Amino acid sequence: RGVAEADAEVFKRYIYQQSYGVESWVYDLKEHTFETDTLVLSRAEVEALHAINVKRRSLREGDERADRLAEHARVVGKLAERLAPLVGNPEDGGVFTKLNTRSAKDVAIEKVNIRESVEHVFALTEEELRGSARIVRDGTGSVLRTPLWDNLDVTPWTEIESSRKYEFPAAADLRGRFSQNEVLQAFVAANTRYMRVYRAADAINLILLSSRCYQDLSRVLSFGATADVTVSIIVRKWKADVSGRSGFEFRGFVYANELNALSQYDDVTHYPEIARDGPQTGDRIRQFFYAQVRDKLAHMENYVIDFFIAADDQIFVIELNPFHKGAGPCLFSWTKDRERFMKGPFEYRYVKEDKGHQLAVLSRFWERNLMQYVRPPPADDDYSPVAIGVVVTVAATVLTVALAFYYR
Repeated sequence: RGVAEADAEVFKRYIYQQSYGVESWVYDLKEHTFETDTLVLSRAEVEALHAINVKRRSLREGDERADRLAEHARVVGKLAERLAPLVGNPEDGGVFTKLNTRSAKDVAIEKVNIRESVEHVFALTEEELRGSARIVRDGTGSVLRTPLWDNLDVTPWTEIESSRKYEFPAAADLRGRFSQNEVLQAFVAANTRYMRVYRAADAINLILLSSRCYQDLSRVLSFGATADVTVSIIVRKWKADVSGRSGFEFRGFVYANELNALSQYDDVTHYPEIARDGPQTGDRIRQFFYAQVRDKLAHMENYVIDFFIAADDQIFVIELNPFHKGAGPCLFSWTKDRERFMKGPFEYRYVKEDKGHQLAVLSRFWERNLMQYVRPPPADDDYSPVAIGVVVTVAATVLTVALAFYYR
């Protein structure tokens, strides 16, 4: 209803994806997932977030009149006030926020032109390499203190003029001390911590910086004002051991209410604890699924489900996705393993060893700068075309592996 014929297929896919959104299952599994709140956005709020998004401003799409932008800024300011009670106070420990479509997880890794953001990611990475946590607040509150809608004529960050030439001044005591696998683990954890927010303004800033959120808002607006579409901000309470256990996320493939395959979510990084536990981890998650999840979600039948194992061994459900190739297959393949996904027998896969050269999965900007922390290889273990080829092949199946933090 209210959708142009040209957008009908996209609209159907959007509605199908949303049938697996948090709101569709979180109440059935509230004892086994993270505390969650939802804030439904008005059409005016969706339009305002879209108009002020940094991506739209950079594209100079349909230059908005100054008075119209001022009205959008006022609407976003009021939205931040509505969101504030759900985010709580900094003393409450922070939250993770996202649109009901996708999160703004692209900001930390893609906005390499924002000096404050880049330096914050490196500061968090160095903390992880040291095994410390001295930065009091993990997330964007430590990056951009100014709400992006406060003054639309001013850029509230320092621009990196050339990302190709930029070199972060790595701490001298951390240079050349770690394996690539250890550095990637730290980088993944840092990206996770980046998403932790303590103020409503931080959550809105992330949406306004995110190209992913811009794309999703653009899609919704293309459906027309009378389309029956709900856009929400999802607020999930932060769990303290999330970043320290970024590798303890697993993806399961459920068909006809049977869990037929399970994979380590991050399919490049080697986590010794997971490898040491071997198949036992898969058995535990499978037992949890049949005891606590399957019957509660029997009406959904086919889906992709993500799990997290906390430090106290409690298992949580993170999210559900459609049973579709759009959900990353991790260590499986939608082409080669579709029969297993649908009929079994059950198989659990994990990264069994450190194969080296993991940083090759990242963009050149991050790889070049993170290599400062890596031990020089022995003379007979230099980068070989074969080794790099193996890593790139694996990386192609998980375009966002460096963002393997579990909230999305």
